[in-house]
Amino acid sequence: MPPTSDAPDAAQQPARTSQTHCYIHPERRSVAVCVVCKRGVCRLCSRVSKGRNFCPPDAAMLQRNYQRTSRAQFRRNAITLAAILAFLNGAGVSVVGFLLIIIGLLGPQAQSAYSLTPALQPFFTYFANVLDFPPSQTFGVGLFAFVIGLVDIFAGILLLRRSRIAGIISILVSILGIFVVSTYLVVLAVAGVFAYVHVVTSSLKALLVGLGWKHLDER
Repeated sequence: MPPTSDAPDAAQQPARTSQTHCYIHPERRSVAVCVVCKRGVCRLCSRVSKGRNFCPPDAAMLQRNYQRTSRAQFRRNAITLAAILAFLNGAGVSVVGFLLIIIGLLGPQAQSAYSLTPALQPFFTYFANVLDFPPSQTFGVGLFAFVIGLVDIFAGILLLRRSRIAGIISILVSILGIFVVSTYLVVLAVAGVFAYVHVVTSSLKALLVGLGWKHLDER
């Protein structure tokens, strides 16, 4: 008769499963199970986030994904705000340019045109000092501002569609707008607060496009 042993059979011993013991430290019993890989982790390795347990690699992956998502959301918001600024800035510049075109075309007759256009009289009155400048210069600046404004509106619409070309156009429009304000400051000074708002919003818009530039690749 074969000898018997008091030691339990190996098959009857509880196995150290991946959930009962830490998969990183097999000699330690697990205190939690990773919700991603379903492997056990000890107290030293357990990472808790929003009430859920993770192992160190999956916790690190979760953190990286969160950071990528946060950066993507920031870039998306930057482009959206840049698009809004481009549209509003372009609309404002177009209106100012249109009025300068009318004043440039009318020339000395613009003063008498106030009574003919009562709806625009407040605007003509605001820009009355432009009459001190040559009509051709006023017309040229107005036409340039009007076209640049329309381009900025178009770029703002395309920015919402994540167009990188629109981002480049919008930045160029900002640079050109600031250049015109600084070059023809005497003429555009009559715009008062409009000129200063244009410089600030153009600079901010270009900065936002730069911050959200990578979002223009996310299709």
